[in-house]
Amino acid sequence: MEDVDFRLVSERVWSALSMEFGYDWAVCREVVTMGRRLGVDVYPAGLEERATGHGHIPNAGADTDSDPPSPEKEEWTAEALQKWRTELRLDQQVDALDTDSKWYEATIVELDETRAKVHYRGWSIKWDEWLARTSPRLMPLHSKVRDWRKFRVNDEVQVGQGRPGKKRMMWRNGKVVATVKSLLVQLKIDDDLHWMDAQDERLCPPGTHRVTNDSTNADAVSFASSPSIADSNTATSARRKRLKTSSTQLFDD
Repeated sequence: MEDVDFRLVSERVWSALSMEFGYDWAVCREVVTMGRRLGVDVYPAGLEERATGHGHIPNAGADTDSDPPSPEKEEWTAEALQKWRTELRLDQQVDALDTDSKWYEATIVELDETRAKVHYRGWSIKWDEWLARTSPRLMPLHSKVRDWRKFRVNDEVQVGQGRPGKKRMMWRNGKVVATVKSLLVQLKIDDDLHWMDAQDERLCPPGTHRVTNDSTNADAVSFASSPSIADSNTATSARRKRLKTSSTQLFDD
């Protein structure tokens, strides 16, 4: 067939692709297979091999500086994933893919027999959405998102800070200056030092939100807890969510 390139792949690779995109599609772009430990992601240019970051097959025996995929990611067989999906529970931490095709840490906030409602950690509740339990957008914690909360000194992080009378969080860049075994981290934000729980939802990886590290706003900052985290307008790249909800639901903070 002209203009169509099909490549035969192993059953394991096909299963991984099917989990990501569903079982009713055909691979009509180049699929790179590099052995048992293959990991593939989809990029605008097509399917590329994750370990090398290139869309072509490297020379046989060529060395690579990339680390192999983590062992825990290989343990999730189709059977294990199916069992995991049937045993989902409230407040469980998971990885979830938003409608901009970006993976985030998420928390299950509601459940029914066939669906799970997820809250994207570090984002307002207006982005919460229902996903089918069988959806490939719903995966075990840290199977898609790296465990970036294992902080070390000098790690960079974004910190959400409440402002009196304001719904939206103000996000600022910070740096870890100390850690303790009780999972607390001391952060330096501009010239201020603060202790926070490493699992606090107001902590996000660098680049998640647009930051405003402006000393003129320092007096207006509060570290009081807030159930509503951030807003779409504060993102580094605006979240163009395509949710099928009404406007009143979208802005239900």
